[in-house]
Amino acid sequence: MEIYVGTSGWLYDWNIGGNLEWYVKFSSLNTVELNASFYRFPFRNQVRSWARKGSKLK
Repeated sequence: MEIYVGTSGWLYDWNIGGNLEWYVKFSSLNTVELNASFYRFPFRNQVRSWARKGSKLK
């Protein structure tokens, strides 16, 4: 069984870099929840960017 641990985003005070790259490199968490789609449907290029950057979480 795999267990994924993360946060509901990466724009927090503890994230010194304030971006996804810093989160991936230094947080030691292996997933992140994107709740942006709760507010509006995301643009295609935004989703592609998340997928490309988030692939480093695996």
